Amino acid sequence: MGSYTSTLNDTNNVLYIKYAANDAGLQVLNDFVQAIETIDWSEDEAPAPTGPSKLAVAVAPAQPAVTAGSFMVGVTTEAVGQGYHYVPAGQSYKSEELSLSLVHQADVIMAQQVATNIIIVYKGSFTVWSGATANSTKNYNMSSQLGGLQKQAFQISGGIVSVVSAATVEQAVAAQAALTGAQKAKEQAEAAETAAEVAAKMAAVAAAAAASR
Repeated sequence: MGSYTSTLNDTNNVLYIKYAANDAGLQVLNDFVQAIETIDWSEDEAPAPTGPSKLAVAVAPAQPAVTAGSFMVGVTTEAVGQGYHYVPAGQSYKSEELSLSLVHQADVIMAQQVATNIIIVYKGSFTVWSGATANSTKNYNMSSQLGGLQKQAFQISGGIVSVVSAATVEQAVAAQAALTGAQKAKEQAEAAETAAEVAAKMAAVAAAAAASR
């Protein structure tokens, strides 16, 4: 009898994860965020999962303008296309049955919207173990692993995505925090409505991918 590995997404963001044998040659974050033209950035409907590609940093003029919402849907499309599993905030992803005390790795992607037009993408891996006894589960929390992941910040402006520095992120977060009470309430309400719509589209992409496996 075997045992299991489980990772809890104890963050406020959507997690994409898969378990794999330890691999020192993992692709670095830059391989995930270089420019491509294969993602449909339209928010009209959730795009169908595609094969491996690289997340767009620039968008061809003929494509729909990027928004924070379509960027997040694009991350989902990219991740599930690479075989990652969609794990909403508060949920866990459990491995299939493994050998006892098996060392392997969790490969993860996470996108965090830190301001209206700023999104940070995390990508990387961390070492995990399966349970030591039959039918046991070794549990991990995603929040404890973020510090060891690579990350890249993106700004969506004028329908175009660009890589930005930590200083730009700090300025955007500070500017949003300085909004008046009324402005903040309005923006939060609009953001919550948009987030719900985007979450539904992201879940649709993940569900379609799961059904096709």
